[in-house]
Amino acid sequence: MKDSKSLNPRIFTLARILILTNLVPYKDDGVLFRELQTLNFTDGVLHSNLRKLRELGYITEDKVLYDEKEMTQYKITELGLEDWERVKSWLCDFLNCMGSDKSE
Repeated sequence: MKDSKSLNPRIFTLARILILTNLVPYKDDGVLFRELQTLNFTDGVLHSNLRKLRELGYITEDKVLYDEKEMTQYKITELGLEDWERVKSWLCDFLNCMGSDKSE
């Protein structure tokens, strides 16, 4: 499919796509780890995918005080947002192509 070679294959996991999807609407404010736990992944799966996204430069991790407790907050970076938009566009094109053939 066209433009597929320009996509970063390391973003194509269900966990990473769902994490980025949940971070995009809160790009300025960020999301707490406990809010990402609602994605129903084990903490280990969530941590390892957050670490990978951080290593790729797609998200940042900060410690914040919330209700007088230190918590971890994640935000999507400009690079993460750019690549997410590219992946989202490609996925939308791909799914529309798959759905256009009614004979299957």
